[in-house]
Amino acid sequence: MKGVSANKFVWLHMSDLKFESGPTAVNTLSGFLNSLLVDLLHCQREYGTADVFLFSGDAADGRAQDLTFLSGWLQAPQSSLIDIPKAALIVPGNNDCARDLSEMGLLFRLWNEDSDLREQFWQNESSLRAAVEVAFAGFRQLSRKIYQHTGSSVKDGALPGDGMISLNSKGRRIGIIGLNSVFNQIHLKSSSEGILDRAQLDALCNNDVSAWVQQHDLRILVTHLPPHKLDKSSLSRFYSEIAPPGRFHLHLCGHRRGSSMEFLTAQQHSLLLKSPRLDPLDPPSVQGYLYGVVDFDNPSKSLVIQRTFNRKSGQWQSQEAPLDLDLPLRNAAPVAASNSIQPEVRIARLRLEGFRSFEKIELNFLHPESLLNGSWTCFAGINGAGKSSIVQALALMFLGDPLAAELGGQLLDRTRRLQNNNRSDAVIHAVFLDATGKEHSVSLGIGSLGRLSSSNPAFWDFLRSRVLVAYGATRNLSSQPRHCSEQTKSLDVEQQMTVFDPLARLASAESILTNPQVSASTIALYQALISRVFQAEEIKAVEQSGQIRFLVGGDIVDANDLPDGFRSSAAWLADLCAAWERKFPHVARKLDPSLLEAIVVIDEVDLHLHPSLQRQLVPRLRKALPRVQWIVTTHSPLILSNFDSSEIIALDRLAAGGIRPLDRQILGFTTDQVYKWLMDTEPAGAALAEELAGEGTLPRREVMEMLIASPDINQEEARLSFDELQATLSDILPPRSFPVGRTQ
Repeated sequence: MKGVSANKFVWLHMSDLKFESGPTAVNTLSGFLNSLLVDLLHCQREYGTADVFLFSGDAADGRAQDLTFLSGWLQAPQSSLIDIPKAALIVPGNNDCARDLSEMGLLFRLWNEDSDLREQFWQNESSLRAAVEVAFAGFRQLSRKIYQHTGSSVKDGALPGDGMISLNSKGRRIGIIGLNSVFNQIHLKSSSEGILDRAQLDALCNNDVSAWVQQHDLRILVTHLPPHKLDKSSLSRFYSEIAPPGRFHLHLCGHRRGSSMEFLTAQQHSLLLKSPRLDPLDPPSVQGYLYGVVDFDNPSKSLVIQRTFNRKSGQWQSQEAPLDLDLPLRNAAPVAASNSIQPEVRIARLRLEGFRSFEKIELNFLHPESLLNGSWTCFAGINGAGKSSIVQALALMFLGDPLAAELGGQLLDRTRRLQNNNRSDAVIHAVFLDATGKEHSVSLGIGSLGRLSSSNPAFWDFLRSRVLVAYGATRNLSSQPRHCSEQTKSLDVEQQMTVFDPLARLASAESILTNPQVSASTIALYQALISRVFQAEEIKAVEQSGQIRFLVGGDIVDANDLPDGFRSSAAWLADLCAAWERKFPHVARKLDPSLLEAIVVIDEVDLHLHPSLQRQLVPRLRKALPRVQWIVTTHSPLILSNFDSSEIIALDRLAAGGIRPLDRQILGFTTDQVYKWLMDTEPAGAALAEELAGEGTLPRREVMEMLIASPDINQEEARLSFDELQATLSDILPPRSFPVGRTQ
């Protein structure tokens, strides 16, 4: 084909054949399909042999005998006119299930309201799951025969019609996932709206969708129904959990009706291609299929070809359109190892202008040169250096417009930089990366009276579907019921409130720690996380009468009765679990903290913790939550000494750009060395320094004894040592040359 390189991948997409096995129907179908095969031969010569055949539902008219007849017809001699694709993947449509009048299928009407129904369904513990298997038994038989005929190696998923294939094409890895979007329509009176669930995707990707993304250069999703034909709940989950930005390049579906010739629809998350219907028995106004060519050497040359059948002339016509695909370069970096798979979203850079004390500062949160595992950034600096301001800016970026407006104009107005009694407008600009490494920029402007302006609202919709949380330097719990005024904000806003209000409480944490109705899976997930973070410390989360309590020193206590350091950490860990459970319930129910993906920002991460736990906290969090991107602030040298120098941002107003460069590792520094070199603070107390400078009131003898004392020498031993030293010096030096000082 002109302009397209040999390094290409070709796909064939069809939909809505509506095969019927009656004599009249077979004759009509045979004539049309023979014509179709001749046209496929034309496409094969013009654009290249298809590497994969994709069929997005409604192969037959729902009856088992039609599906059986069709599987036999596809292997008939006339189908050998074209080269058989190397692989095939087909998903079912609503006409591919044997629907009946049994009452079982009506249970799907409760799907969105009944969480127990959904949980039992995905755990394969319900008769409803069995009914789905029966309804799609004929389709499963058809798909297996097609896969056998084409030699396709398809991984089956949780439901009939869920499948995944991986192909190699000239050094490139292509991943194709098909999902059953009509499994709720097994009853004759079922709604026309479909369902898609994250559990279907997890089952195909072994609960590691990010790994699947990074292992494939070109990623295609196939469903029968387009997104707008899903019910409202599924539509929301589709764009946040199934097809967020960067996950799929193409989404191929069927269910296309109407006379419109527009077949290419750009979506905010992937490129949606709706195939024309074939259906020769009830021919639509546009009858045809799609042929696609992806050029890896020059993605701009990629295109999709719509072939349509003109019933009047009996001829096939062609319409071409470019495919705007964001594909990796030919010499792209090799796939990362499974232990370094990146989460769905990370923040890469942040720029603040006119925000609080910052006239301008640029921050980088990615540190590929780090010697340590995980994604961590730690801010250090004296009080007033701007650490908490950066935490607030990040919290605002997590909320975006319009949620940030719920903070109130007065609070937002105070974030604008005050200089010479005048406030300048503030701008926060952030760059996020998706799992493929593609950059997405968002900006938030804050004007007079807290008026907001923003960019890229579509990507913010995606961000709000992720777990993005920020915790302030006070992280309160309370056993008292929340006042109604505290419940007027969105839950996403409430989860960031401790960053802006020191008296705010962690609402989601309380829902776990003080709620006697918390689910068993939430309790188990939290217990697993607490055990990994606190380990040998004398604290353990236990379940008692359906509520989380804590075993401390042999006593069982409520969260509010925990020691301050434990309570603070237990609270934000509970809030994080609650956010994960709320947004990704099926993954959370696997009770594996290592699967949790989030961006977590914590101001003063060492808050109230005993030094022994400060020393261990960061290494334990690295291991327990490896998919979390952490951004923390601290004044603790025990926390700081657990970071690679590239992970530390030392804020310094006197340095160029407001950041002091670090020219050495501090991983081997003692606490005293961290204080002195990094924090510019003497490790000894100021009281003794004042005495040595002659500004104190202590007797000189006691000051000298303090200098001799150490962890190995107590006060009495220091006194005796000083007496011996004084006696020795008195024998050597002339009388009165050694100042013994005051004796009282």
